[in-house]
Amino acid sequence: MKKSLFGLAALGLVGTVAAQVTVYGKADVGYVNTASVGSIVSGGYEGSRIGVKGTTDLGGGMTGVFKVEGGMSTVDGTFAGFGREANVGFSGAFGALTAGLQWSPYDNAIAAMDAMEYNGFSPVTVLSGFDLGNTGNGNVKSSVQWASPIAAGFQATLMAAPNAGDLNKRNYNGIGLNFAQGPVALSLATQSYEASTTSTVKSLALGGSINLEKAVVFLGMTTTNDGSAKAATGQTFGIKIPVGENYVSLAWARGTQATETLGWGVQYIYNWNKSAVIYTGYKTVQDPAATTNTAGVGVRYDF
Repeated sequence: MKKSLFGLAALGLVGTVAAQVTVYGKADVGYVNTASVGSIVSGGYEGSRIGVKGTTDLGGGMTGVFKVEGGMSTVDGTFAGFGREANVGFSGAFGALTAGLQWSPYDNAIAAMDAMEYNGFSPVTVLSGFDLGNTGNGNVKSSVQWASPIAAGFQATLMAAPNAGDLNKRNYNGIGLNFAQGPVALSLATQSYEASTTSTVKSLALGGSINLEKAVVFLGMTTTNDGSAKAATGQTFGIKIPVGENYVSLAWARGTQATETLGWGVQYIYNWNKSAVIYTGYKTVQDPAATTNTAGVGVRYDF
């Protein structure tokens, strides 16, 4: 849903400015059974959310941009605030420069290697460095990020959040290098932050996909060094298979440090129309302490 000449003042952000504004979101509700306990949940497949984003022409080839996005619940109607994204910036021939709360290059690299789209049935949660940022949710607050223009399929991103973060995730830095051309997509990313005044945690993620027409194959690896004797490592493999207008995805992942955690998942996505899907999926995660099985079915609408 787009509206022209929408006053940003109506959003309580700045004075009246002519802008192109889009209101968007996802509404997901399903039945999920985890460890033999079933319930109606919001976001069984993808997290329910609502957002507002906009652009305005600043002249001289410059465009102003903003985006705010927050999680919501389709179970009880509550809104969790704009905790997913809240950033402002501008773009031009130099690329894009944004500041605020935004997803990290590392988080984007994990998503790029995941055949199951980083959703509720994905086993990539066992990978090292998963969902960190400086918030513990994969995004980075009080950050500044520059994304380069795309050249020959390559794009670089640099992110920094000086003196920001929780007490054990301060001074976050991230670097990303992405390549997408033809059937191949690759992502390389690093992240680092201060875990204390004397130690720094560093992570690396490398992965991507190749489209073989009848299937898309995904591969990835991660490593995280927190100063201990043995680094944490992770590997993932997955495949996405079209079934007419619909598709089946399967993925496997392993995370190791002192112990090994294994996970695998499968899902079927039925594209009802351009904005609605019906989903069903299953995931199992096994570590030395326990095995947790999750199964679910539901519907998700894009708007």
